[in-house]
Amino acid sequence: MGYMGKIMKLSFWKDKKVLITGNTGFKGCWLSALLNRLGATTYGYSLENDRSEPNLFDFGGTGKTDFYRFGDVANYEMLESYLDEVQPDIVFHLAAQPLVRKSYIKPVDTYQTNVIGTINLLDIARKVDSIKALVNVTTDKCYANNDLGKSFVESDSLGGNDPYSASKACSEIITHSYQTSFFADSHCAIASARAGNVIGGGDWSEDRLLPDIFRSLYNNEKIVIRNPSYTRPWQHVLDPLFGYLLLAHQLFVEGNKFSGGWNFGPERSEVASVLDVVEKTLAVMGKSKAMIELEGTAGLKESILLSLDSQKAEHYLNWKGAYNTEQAIELTASLYSAWLEKDKTRFHSIWLHQIDDYIKLRFEN
Repeated sequence: MGYMGKIMKLSFWKDKKVLITGNTGFKGCWLSALLNRLGATTYGYSLENDRSEPNLFDFGGTGKTDFYRFGDVANYEMLESYLDEVQPDIVFHLAAQPLVRKSYIKPVDTYQTNVIGTINLLDIARKVDSIKALVNVTTDKCYANNDLGKSFVESDSLGGNDPYSASKACSEIITHSYQTSFFADSHCAIASARAGNVIGGGDWSEDRLLPDIFRSLYNNEKIVIRNPSYTRPWQHVLDPLFGYLLLAHQLFVEGNKFSGGWNFGPERSEVASVLDVVEKTLAVMGKSKAMIELEGTAGLKESILLSLDSQKAEHYLNWKGAYNTEQAIELTASLYSAWLEKDKTRFHSIWLHQIDDYIKLRFEN
């Protein structure tokens, strides 16, 4: 796996007004930090009390937007008021209920946020003339998955068994409907982005593999692994985020030529099982495999095999992941180590260093 060269100018993002919904989440914080280093003026909109404990947003300033407001994307009037006030150039829609297990516990909340929230944002965006590009970030789980082992392409059928996956398939359908119905000849071009299982330092969400590993290491407990043979397209968080930036740039410059759905996943050779990732993480941390306790198969229905075909992004956006699985795990582990040592200064230093290294790798001056 290798990156495809420096393909975006730093100057494009300087002083752009960028709104991120879900800015207090894991990916939202990383995207905020990246855009801050690129010189954009960042705005955020997220729920006030819907963060993990601990969480990246509250840990310090690196991943905070320049300005933000707490609010619910399912509240049309509140969201409309903020967009009217900000008048952003570009919008990244990350606000979501992102957890499969939680979607079984709170299906109505999941649909309310992931479906109604998307409808609200798109409907408001078509009335805010400042917005030139909008990227709706969904998931690789939006595809109808029969566990046949194929890599999904953007034209494959959408669907989902669990409420989370189904809600994201709905979000994709809504985005397509609004694009064809309202945005085809609009001031704003819109698209959706589908990424794999992202990893990176600072994620403490429940029922996610890397956070579960480091929680166990911190508490010196067994690492209980469910569904050890299930495969996922693991990737470092900066790789899909860079894809979102490339897509937003092309929407801004070229308009509807770049509308539609886009996959941002690792190469098929980088798709790994849950157990493989756990073992590689323990090796990086110098820990024994004896810490692993296999739980077997979880009771909730999840896809066994999952892989994305990203040839469309590779061909039309010149995008490709820069980091392989081992590199992604090493970068992730270095940040978790600083966090677990409660060394806030070191954590932020490593975080900024990782972002700056990525910018040097990917961007032209």
